[in-house]
Amino acid sequence: EFTCYNILNNNASVCSSHGDCVALNDCNCNTNYTGLQCEYITCYGISEADSNICSGNGICESINNCNCSTNFVGEDCSIPLCFGIQNTSSSVCTGHGQCLEPDNCTCFNGFAGANCSSFTCNGKPSTDPSVCSGHGACIGHDICNCDGYIGTFCDQFVCEGKVPTDPYVCSGNGVCLDQNNCSCNTFFYGNNCQIVECFGILSNDENVCSKQGSCVGKDQCECVDGADGNECQNYYCNGILYSDNSVCNGNGNCTIDKICDCDVGFDG
Repeated sequence: EFTCYNILNNNASVCSSHGDCVALNDCNCNTNYTGLQCEYITCYGISEADSNICSGNGICESINNCNCSTNFVGEDCSIPLCFGIQNTSSSVCTGHGQCLEPDNCTCFNGFAGANCSSFTCNGKPSTDPSVCSGHGACIGHDICNCDGYIGTFCDQFVCEGKVPTDPYVCSGNGVCLDQNNCSCNTFFYGNNCQIVECFGILSNDENVCSKQGSCVGKDQCECVDGADGNECQNYYCNGILYSDNSVCNGNGNCTIDKICDCDVGFDG
């Protein structure tokens, strides 16, 4: 007879009852047991005494039975969870990244956020208030939906839809300094420099060009048919100037509508 760690080889408790004492202090352990005295169980070939048991993410409670720590699953606790989804799932990290550690997503290019649920535009997450230059919404990777501005990342201002270099920006009568902010040339007014002055009267005034034309440039009246003069001040009845003594046969007044208003006792 001989012993294994002071227990006779034929004793039922030798080698922790999990193996055979085949020589002095030499235990031949049964399957799923290990240790000098077969005192340790194993989970998937690793001793419970090993820090790597259950992938280092759980406790080996019985043979091949791991009790996993929070945010780990799998028979050997080798699968981390990111926000409740296994890293082997196609939907982990919103399908836009890799789950390498619990609740720690490494996002693919173009995505951001703890769960990779946000797009990026020019490297900024869609939730960043300065994304798309602060002038739009990031609706896809490097896709900005601009709010009045233009450019890939909404970084270019316009005036009434025209870029500052457009020859017709600010109606061609000013300089676009900022978003919808025109600095008008002399004699031009309005938010788009669309208003000009003709002989001291603004082009949007009903009295401009003597009510008989349009102010198309500084002191440039374009008269309606039947009127002339630099301010469209002249009008005619039957081809005779309204102020001529012979207009309306000298028996009435030529109105601005080019119609004779006859004196009492006269008509025609």
